[in-house]
Amino acid sequence: MPAQPKLYEGPALEPLLQEINRDLGPTAKIVRAEKTRQGGVMGFFAREQYRLTVEEDPVSGERRRRPAPAARRGARPDTRGDGQPAARRGARPAA
Repeated sequence: MPAQPKLYEGPALEPLLQEINRDLGPTAKIVRAEKTRQGGVMGFFAREQYRLTVEEDPVSGERRRRPAPAARRGARPDTRGDGQPAARRGARPAA
């Protein structure tokens, strides 16, 4: 099933691109981009507005949402899970 396109609107392009990257990731595709003018009197004092239609890549979106394995989340293999070092093989127990 294709992803639903999302609409982003704003007065400047750069913040919109940052928001898209934050929401959908770097693999999002811009399907349509428009620069429109809103308001004003007979074209004077109109504000420029950017309107971007974006689709998320379904494969990379699933990959991005999947939780990372414990080894990538910062857990080190030499710890017990509570942050304390694991016992070394052949080490004598502390008295």
